[in-house]
Amino acid sequence: MICLAVTALALGLGGARIEDVRFVRVGSRLGVQLRVSSPPARVVVHRGGSMARVSLEGTTLGTLFAGGDRFEWLRTGATWYLPSGWPALEAVRIQTSAGEVSLYFHVPPETSIEVSGGTWK
Repeated sequence: MICLAVTALALGLGGARIEDVRFVRVGSRLGVQLRVSSPPARVVVHRGGSMARVSLEGTTLGTLFAGGDRFEWLRTGATWYLPSGWPALEAVRIQTSAGEVSLYFHVPPETSIEVSGGTWK
């Protein structure tokens, strides 16, 4: 299972903005943690074979992502957060278009994606 933890900060008015992305360990699970300025309007998980897409509607990219609409977040080095037998998540592709941000993951089709609110650490 891959856990996507979306943590909203009270940074002001307006639509949600993704301010940071991190690979984390959530209990015994692999996770991607997003820090957002406010909760997204809606979060939808799409699956197609080994490709998973998580769409955050009503969301844009923050200043960390200035100058582009496509990014790739790569995991570097340590595998401390990978429980034995779990798929290795090497990268997250991030793309924005028409008022939504999508995160793309290559994972085995049987890997579940869980989206939850979380606490930024």
